[in-house]
Amino acid sequence: MKLVKNAIPPFNNHRIVGNQCFKDMKDEDLVAEIQRTGDTAMFGEIYRRYVRVVLSKAMSIVMNKPEAEDMAHDVFLKLYQNIGKYKQTGSFSSWFNTFTYNFCFDHYRRSKKTKWTDIEFVPEQGEEDMEYGAISEKELFEVQVERLQGYMLELNAVERGVLLMKYKDDLSVNEIATALKISNSAVKMRLKRARDKILLLENEPSRL
Repeated sequence: MKLVKNAIPPFNNHRIVGNQCFKDMKDEDLVAEIQRTGDTAMFGEIYRRYVRVVLSKAMSIVMNKPEAEDMAHDVFLKLYQNIGKYKQTGSFSSWFNTFTYNFCFDHYRRSKKTKWTDIEFVPEQGEEDMEYGAISEKELFEVQVERLQGYMLELNAVERGVLLMKYKDDLSVNEIATALKISNSAVKMRLKRARDKILLLENEPSRL
């Protein structure tokens, strides 16, 4: 089946109504049918279920609504092309979370014409082996949600991404590493650095 952009409903169409039969199907069963038949109506139901989630993830990375909408639309086009890669070995939502972040960060790197080494920290001596910090994690949870949302805006795309993957989407370190195409130890370092930056913002005298 030839994939065309119009096979995916437009983002501004809020009247999408899943077929009653589709609506009652689990994600995994729906995806299995799409893999078997290539049915675009069924894929439209996956779109309906996940479009706001994908758009939110894209927005958290690029912080620009038109760019985030384009990115999110492209995520679904890419998903349609690659839906056969989902192997039904875990929940579709977890697999799609990793797939979405992988695509969004690849897009970010291409659009900024940068590499991870251009936007990430160089580890300090001994930091590669450092645990990612139960105490620092506890302190992060104590920051009020409203203030935390404001601090997230002051982080770069990668810092926001790793925090969202870990604490909002509950991805494992290994899943984050897969999405970012980096090592597990690099993920732990980035999580620690992002949390430390949040805590520095929280403890600035001007904010107390």
